[in-house]
Amino acid sequence: MARVAPDFPSVARSSPSGMAEVTVTFNNEERWLPSEFTEVTVTRRAHRSGENQYLINGRKVRLKDVAFLTASLGQSYTVVGQGLVDQALSQRAEERRGLFEHAADLAGLRLKVGESERNLAETESNVNRLTDLLTELEPRLRRLERQALERIVATSDSVVLAVAGGIVSEPETYGFLLRNFHTIWLRATPDEHMNRVRAQGDERPMAGNPKAMDELKSILTSREALYAKAEGIVNTSGKTLEQSLQEVKDAVGKLGIS
Repeated sequence: MARVAPDFPSVARSSPSGMAEVTVTFNNEERWLPSEFTEVTVTRRAHRSGENQYLINGRKVRLKDVAFLTASLGQSYTVVGQGLVDQALSQRAEERRGLFEHAADLAGLRLKVGESERNLAETESNVNRLTDLLTELEPRLRRLERQALERIVATSDSVVLAVAGGIVSEPETYGFLLRNFHTIWLRATPDEHMNRVRAQGDERPMAGNPKAMDELKSILTSREALYAKAEGIVNTSGKTLEQSLQEVKDAVGKLGIS
């Protein structure tokens, strides 16, 4: 433990210090603390300005990190003092629960639960903000999509255009596409679609969302009637790129497009 010189008038030779530091070192060879290190040092620095700093093995951490690390200290047993039993019996249920949690060494779990609840609340708030942002931006995206199609029609006599399946969600834009282009639906099963996305190194559709496949199936099923308005359909599931390309060429030929 570091020596701290107190700021007393009687200590003539010690000038006031702007910071006091205390370090406690624990032997953790038996892993009784939740740390991978066999020796754990916990340090607190208190500055004259009122600021506090906390360190574990020399690395700056938050106070709650220290609280989690030391949550089980001194709680492997409980000393029942004189009058404590009568006091516990006279307490309300919620007050008595704290005593039992202390005896059962649940402080660390309480900290974890509290942290998890705060993280969940923050995540939910972020999701709500993203949802609001997408709701605001989607109409702008659809307008730009429509303007891009109109420009292509106005400036090109012949063009091969690949569009995302989501275009069918905007009836006016999709109707404009059907009126001005020969259309072919490149069909694939949800599993095939997801595998192709992941093969390109994009894991976002599945990341943290175990229901992603069910959601994809639901979206594709709800759009099938709209996709079916295309003049031709090519099922690409289970086929190589060369096979799919040849079937697209055949479909184009059947439409009389040169």
